[in-house]
Amino acid sequence: MIQELLGSDNLPNATIKINENFAEIENYTGWQQITDTTYTSGSPLAIASGITGKIQTGTITEITTQLPTGVSTFWNNTTDKIVAVNNGDAFTLSLRFKSKMNVSNGIADIGINIGGALNIISQETLLFSKGSGVEQRFDIDLSYFTGTTFIANGGEIEVLPINGDIEIYDIVMVIIRTHKGR
Repeated sequence: MIQELLGSDNLPNATIKINENFAEIENYTGWQQITDTTYTSGSPLAIASGITGKIQTGTITEITTQLPTGVSTFWNNTTDKIVAVNNGDAFTLSLRFKSKMNVSNGIADIGINIGGALNIISQETLLFSKGSGVEQRFDIDLSYFTGTTFIANGGEIEVLPINGDIEIYDIVMVIIRTHKGR
């Protein structure tokens, strides 16, 4: 029965092939964590009501040890944009931050804008239900894939406060490549 599973391979050769398959998967998937240390509760990223702003990073600390082979970054700290690697890659952006709005029941939209004809490709609405000026923690996962527009433009993480001013701080992003395009 074991020989049927192995086919023409013997056990040592089959083990080598299994290890090669796992190594290939590790080259396709991976992640990077970006922690901003510029925007704090004492000096938040402020965006006025009705104005589209973007998540920005100033001074950051990064974990890059888990990036896929051949990838140097998923985040451009100079342009504050998500970097696309290959056409057809699939990603999840895990975005965590603390925030306050100056109104009760404040609402804000947050999404990834790649420009061109597509603009926002993944978006969520935030509800500030704890009251005016009360800190809330958010942990948002936005799934997306990259195509030619994303590769050309990168992706900005936009924030649009709908009915009040917003303050954002203690920003942590984890960008995870879940699939490498073909």
